[in-house]
Amino acid sequence: MSAPYIGITGIMSRSEVDALLPQVPFSAGHKFMVGVLVSSKTLKGLQNRWFNRYPKIENVDSIFKRDSRCLNFIHYNTDHRDTIVEQLESLKYYSGENCQGIQLNMRWPDPAHLTRYRRRNPSMLVVLQVGSSAMRGEPTETEPLGRALSPEEVADKVYGYEDLIDY
Repeated sequence: MSAPYIGITGIMSRSEVDALLPQVPFSAGHKFMVGVLVSSKTLKGLQNRWFNRYPKIENVDSIFKRDSRCLNFIHYNTDHRDTIVEQLESLKYYSGENCQGIQLNMRWPDPAHLTRYRRRNPSMLVVLQVGSSAMRGEPTETEPLGRALSPEEVADKVYGYEDLIDY
């Protein structure tokens, strides 16, 4: 089983990492997950509306600290689902050698894409965020937000990623 972690996402600088690191209860066996937000927009060098939580792409690698107590993750969201593998490869370049993984903040990414990414990057950890939009089925005319999935349906969907995700 992977080590448990306490994570903070939206970190913008190394000084924030240095200030937060002493606050983590390492005696409980946890690691500190340093979460840096990147979107398909910021990956292209553009600013999004949450400019105070998404660093410039060229600054991402300087945020991550080489420290055995840290798990350095990019938290990535995109609407361009068909090119996710190529986007993740670009992220690898910008995130530098201290980045240990990616959290996918997107609704049910294609398992075939994740399989391709994992083959190319076997040492990178992958986290699947199962947020509120993932708790609903596909939108329809009668239910524009999609019908609420049962807990069993959500569990079945997550199980489909069993060999593709670490958390």
